[in-house]
Amino acid sequence: EPESSIGIEFSIQNTNNGNKPIIISGLGLYTTAGSIDEPIPCRVKVYTSSIATKETKEREFNLALDAEDVSCRGPEAETLVTSDFFLRQYLNSQKGQKGQQDGDDGLDIPGRQLSKGESINFDDLKGKRLGESHGRRIQDDSNENESSHPLVIPSQSILSMYIVVLPMDANVDLIKIFAKPGSKHLAEYISNESLSLHEGVSIKKAYLVDAAANGGSEEDVPEIVKPTVFMGTLYYDILSKADSAALEDYYNYLEEKVHDAIQGGCYGSLVTGYQDSVGSYGLMFDVTSMVDGPESSSTIVIYGMDVYIRNQEGTTPIEVYVRINHDDDSNGEDIANRYTSYVEPDGQTLEENWELVAEGSIQGRGAGTGTPIPPELWLKTIVIEPGKSVGFYVTASEAPHLRYRSSSLPEGNIYSTDGLLGVTVGRSWGEYPLKGDGSDVYFSQREFSGTFHYHAYDGVCKTDVPSSAPTVRDASIPVATPAATVAATAAPTPGRTTPVTGLCDLEQELTTTFQDGTGSYGILFDIVAK
Repeated sequence: EPESSIGIEFSIQNTNNGNKPIIISGLGLYTTAGSIDEPIPCRVKVYTSSIATKETKEREFNLALDAEDVSCRGPEAETLVTSDFFLRQYLNSQKGQKGQQDGDDGLDIPGRQLSKGESINFDDLKGKRLGESHGRRIQDDSNENESSHPLVIPSQSILSMYIVVLPMDANVDLIKIFAKPGSKHLAEYISNESLSLHEGVSIKKAYLVDAAANGGSEEDVPEIVKPTVFMGTLYYDILSKADSAALEDYYNYLEEKVHDAIQGGCYGSLVTGYQDSVGSYGLMFDVTSMVDGPESSSTIVIYGMDVYIRNQEGTTPIEVYVRINHDDDSNGEDIANRYTSYVEPDGQTLEENWELVAEGSIQGRGAGTGTPIPPELWLKTIVIEPGKSVGFYVTASEAPHLRYRSSSLPEGNIYSTDGLLGVTVGRSWGEYPLKGDGSDVYFSQREFSGTFHYHAYDGVCKTDVPSSAPTVRDASIPVATPAATVAATAAPTPGRTTPVTGLCDLEQELTTTFQDGTGSYGILFDIVAK
């Protein structure tokens, strides 16, 4: 069972084969204080040491991050220390380093997901672009010592991290962090193609470093409990260099891109409903931004999706793609024109026309409710600029388990909207994979049944958009919580009900059941006139 302690220490190793440094850019963890509905402000401090071969008590830790006003969300939801906290740390350190060389202090940055504490199968993720940033990589020819930065891990090196969480309010009791028992201290617990996370120790009764500053006593002796496993999420970026010039360039770029996110915003979910009349391998449709305004303050970022899978026997492999704009010559740097509608010409072959953004296996939740695509299956988030459309292709790659419905609206018309996003009537496909040679079978006038989870900035937010934060920010990653799993509830249905086409007033219908116990490619049965 998970246990709580006042601090946790563990090691991570840079194992990427490209001899490139890695920088930690975000953090998720579980705390004893706060809740989903009533988070409390807390302070997260991260200390690092590049010497991971010594015993914990002998290591020299340096303060790498001091993030105040983090929202602690308790044991049932991940507390996120997002990229903007790391950016602020860097900017503040630069202001205090006027007499020193730029970039020789602690750093941090946002990027892709890292490994997590438990409940994720990295065997399913090998070969994916897990850990590569959806931003740009640093390119620089200078040669400064990257190991001087407390959150940079040079190639094939090990970094030790020590994390504590402190209350912002003096009336709040001690805040603890959850970890779970391990099997062997310093053994590799989980890894991907870039990083490996090793089992560490929980720190009880006292602080390893800065005891007085953290509210303790320098005379208190820490109790080391080992082995334990960090329960949470690490986010990282892969750099080509980590010299001061490259880092300054990166943070200038980052500051521009996350400025609006730092200022605030809102999170919303557009539910198109979970009525269905048909199912197959996949569906193509457009998601359109319904807002107007300057690009920098009006973008909407889709970070998650729920699909409709009634089959509950086994798991269903799912893939999500977005349509590439081949007329964009900016190499993807022009975000506004990076993607286009699914109905663009030149076929539908996945390799040439579509970019994979999520992939993995999910367990269907049955009739009337959505099945989330977990954040660890997402390779990137999707940015939609004002007035732009992005073509989506959602497919169950091994069996026709994806459920949706027929529509009376023409293909391309918006059938569901919350005022910020709109989803268009699309087309379904009767096979996988698509050949793109004109022989693929599709069925027009189909509506996607599901939910889109997104973030919008302050200038776009409406009062009727849900304000609750998602379980993970940006390209994110959930981890198993130390509390009991909350049972899923049926998602709300939209106000519009799609009529069934082709029926007149005198026709009647016979409904058997929408309960299922198995699934396959087809079924034979008789209809008898009585």
